[in-house]
Amino acid sequence: MGLRDPDIRLALIPYLISQDVDLWVREEMGIWGCVADVVTVSSHEVHIYEVKSDLDTTERLGDRTKVGRNRRSYTVQGQVTAYGMMADRVTLVVGTVLLEEAILLIPAWWGVLVAVDEPTGVVLVPYREALPNPDLRWVRVFEFLWREEAQGVCERLGIARGVRGASKSKLKKRLKSHGLSLEDLRREVRYVVRARVWDRKWGC
Repeated sequence: MGLRDPDIRLALIPYLISQDVDLWVREEMGIWGCVADVVTVSSHEVHIYEVKSDLDTTERLGDRTKVGRNRRSYTVQGQVTAYGMMADRVTLVVGTVLLEEAILLIPAWWGVLVAVDEPTGVVLVPYREALPNPDLRWVRVFEFLWREEAQGVCERLGIARGVRGASKSKLKKRLKSHGLSLEDLRREVRYVVRARVWDRKWGC
């Protein structure tokens, strides 16, 4: 029958927490039009884990073309594109059935954990370590913020005067004009992700 998604997740969550007991873990988080299976937030990074069980397909990893009601084609971005927009690292957690196929579809900086079905339960075997995202950009990371969260960043930095209640684009300009660096923006994103998942913390 093969490993199912719930089987893999049941092993994945404890595995992640064993690496860092203070890790924040959230399942099923929307990321740029996709839904990331597991998102973790540590003190220094946002790490996405995409699970592909033996019963899944690799179709959603890549961008794909669809045809709308007006018969015009449009591109639906896949998980590789979406997660590359804002994640500091990404790891594919995959069963042995799709391993070879999936590796051909992901960037070299993605990590890989192989889920193996053992008599004692699912074991996660490191195959490739995740590297830092080489293509993080300020504008893309900023878009992860909701308007209210961008407003909150301005408030915390003491630069909200004149833009309270403003559009997200105006808030972006305010932050840009005050020289908010990519590193500082990444820190703010980690802050708001924790705020979004405060009721779904695993571990301590």
